[in-house]
Amino acid sequence: MADPVENRFLELLLDAVASIKEPRLFATERGYQGRLLSELNVRSPMLTVYAPNAIVEQEYQKTRSKHGLVSRPDVIIHIPHEYGFTRSRADGNLAVIQIKRRATKARARDDFTALRMLSEQLSYSLCVFLHIDSERTFVELCPDSIASRTHCIATLLDRGTLRVTHHSCAGVV
Repeated sequence: MADPVENRFLELLLDAVASIKEPRLFATERGYQGRLLSELNVRSPMLTVYAPNAIVEQEYQKTRSKHGLVSRPDVIIHIPHEYGFTRSRADGNLAVIQIKRRATKARARDDFTALRMLSEQLSYSLCVFLHIDSERTFVELCPDSIASRTHCIATLLDRGTLRVTHHSCAGVV
């Protein structure tokens, strides 16, 4: 990935993931998502140097009526269309994150399908599958059509030790 905004966001995301070490937050996707949003918002001023007006939001922001989506992303980083800096709702979409806790292969595949659809419909330049409470990234399930812009991260807190695994889907398929 050569784009400086995408590279910078990925660095910020990995830093945010590495900072989450509260055992309770690994018990549910929602709990982890809430802390991740907080950690990303703390780091967002660094992102806006590269992407002015970009913000971090959670899943409820994208709707069927406005965006034509069947599934909603867990976390997005984008420049809201309402700000007037983008031509359409498909412009200014920087990153989309799907979060799963202890996913089965079928559930991980569903999230990759959602990432593919979100990327195609709303032109996200970076897609992330974040697997919590596990060491498995499921990188092998990444669809070819989004592999060049998709990253898989697994994070596991094991007896007080945090392990974060990161794989780029580029070159895997």
